[in-house]
Amino acid sequence: MLGSGRRLAALRYSEALHDAFARTIGSLRGVTPSEFHISELSQDTDVAWTSQWVPHNTRQPPEGGWHWPKIRRTYRPRTPSRFQIAIWHDDRLCGVSVGYLNNTATVIDAVEGSPAPDCPLKGAILLIVLQAATFYVQGTVRAELWLMEPAPGLLTLYTRDYGFSLETPHRGRPYCCRRI
Repeated sequence: MLGSGRRLAALRYSEALHDAFARTIGSLRGVTPSEFHISELSQDTDVAWTSQWVPHNTRQPPEGGWHWPKIRRTYRPRTPSRFQIAIWHDDRLCGVSVGYLNNTATVIDAVEGSPAPDCPLKGAILLIVLQAATFYVQGTVRAELWLMEPAPGLLTLYTRDYGFSLETPHRGRPYCCRRI
């Protein structure tokens, strides 16, 4: 059972996350190829992933192809500040991402868009996730957004188009960083 201080913190993080979702939807209206809504990862996400993604999936980790229902069940289950996002067009699951807060940043560990070739939000998932994560950074009074262990093929996109810098700590995982 959570103590009252931990419950209040969990409530603050949940409110900041849902505010980030709402702000993202409003800020990207008319920018993305289709309307969308955002939720946290849930059993509905698991069902949609199984029926909508598995039949089309040819990706292999670390280039996508992760087992998202397993990730949802095991990814920081006791961390109230976790960042879990499912991006939908109507009842179609178009994208997912997981991350968490540290003392400095919202840290994104994984992002993946639907492997279906006719996904109505194809090409917009990263933008949506980065926008939601940026609003979560602001709502939780952090200073940075980190993308952990970026895929080498996406470094130019992250640095040139999204304003990140590549950080390569002597000990630790490389990440892309953007001050907010």
